[in-house]
Amino acid sequence: SIKFAIASLKLSLKNFLKFVKKPTMQNAKQMSKAANFAGEAIAISRTTAPHALSYPFTAHYGLSHGRAVSITFNEFIRFNYFNKDKSKTKFNINLRFNKLFKVSNTKNIFEFDKLLKVLKADSGVALKRGEIDQNKNLIKKILKEINIQRLKNNPVDLKKEDLKKILFESLRF
Repeated sequence: SIKFAIASLKLSLKNFLKFVKKPTMQNAKQMSKAANFAGEAIAISRTTAPHALSYPFTAHYGLSHGRAVSITFNEFIRFNYFNKDKSKTKFNINLRFNKLFKVSNTKNIFEFDKLLKVLKADSGVALKRGEIDQNKNLIKKILKEINIQRLKNNPVDLKKEDLKKILFESLRF
């Protein structure tokens, strides 16, 4: 799955913004390959927490699946990084993060987080104020509708308080 994920990430980082801003047959083809590689990786390793929380955002707000996943992605990657000593994986999670930083040409989790935020902002994927009803019931509503099966595959176990904090931080504009 790592080989597929790396291939997808390399193609995505090189072509995503070009594809969003000025689609051509060439960058569309590259993004299609990236999507295929990502699908191959997910077929092997399965999805994790950002997917588990994405479904209510799609159902209630009509956001595309990818955009819904992106809402919490940064916070989950940061959570997993800062709690990697609690990882329940059979693989070395430190090596995985190092590969991620190398492929993305970032030095650490802070640079990687910033890279993702810039990509989301520049592509128009980032949420804008008013797109989602930010009332006190939103987090409760999302937590009730989490796909528990996908949540179990996260590398670090999550408590309800972790999920609340991640959602709260993800939805701050």
